[in-house]
Amino acid sequence: MMSFAITIGWLMINSSLIKSVVGEREKSLKNQMIVSGIKLPAYWLGHYVKDIFLQCIPSMFVLILINAYDMDLPQVWVLIIINIFANPPFLYALSFAFAKADAASTAVGFLLFLVGFLGPIALFILLIIESTRDYAVALKYPLSLIPLFSVSSGIITISTRFFIALLTAPEG
Repeated sequence: MMSFAITIGWLMINSSLIKSVVGEREKSLKNQMIVSGIKLPAYWLGHYVKDIFLQCIPSMFVLILINAYDMDLPQVWVLIIINIFANPPFLYALSFAFAKADAASTAVGFLLFLVGFLGPIALFILLIIESTRDYAVALKYPLSLIPLFSVSSGIITISTRFFIALLTAPEG
C-alpha cells in the first residue's frame, strides 16, 4: 500500500519537473540564458540541484511517516535516495520528446502511472504464478531503467519479501 501512495505522490512531482524543463524550452528561456552567457552544463546542473531539492522535501516526509508508523520496510531509504538522484536525468531525457509543456506533463504522468503504478503490480502477479515467473524476471530488468518503477517494485518486494520467499522456495 505504501508503494502506491509514494507512486501517486511522485507522479505529481515528476509531472511538475518535466513541465518546468519543457516549458522553459517552449518559451525559449533556455536559449535566452545561453545567449546571456550561461553555459549549458551550468544550466543543467542548476536544474538538477533544484529538482533534487524539490524531491528531498516529500522524500523526507515519507521517511518520517515510515518511521512514525513503524513500518517494516528495512533499507527503503536507499531506494528513495537513489530515486532522488536518478529521476531528474530520466525526466530530462524524456523531455526532448515533447514540444509542449502541458503535453509533456500529461504524457509523462500517464506513462509513469502505467509503468510505476501498474507495472509493479503486474510484475508481482507474474512472479507469484509459477508458469509466468520467467516473464516476470525478463520484464523486471528493462523496466528497472525507469526510476519510479524501481522504487515501487522495490517497496513491494521489501514489504512482501516473506511471502515471495515462501512462494518461490523449491519444494521438498
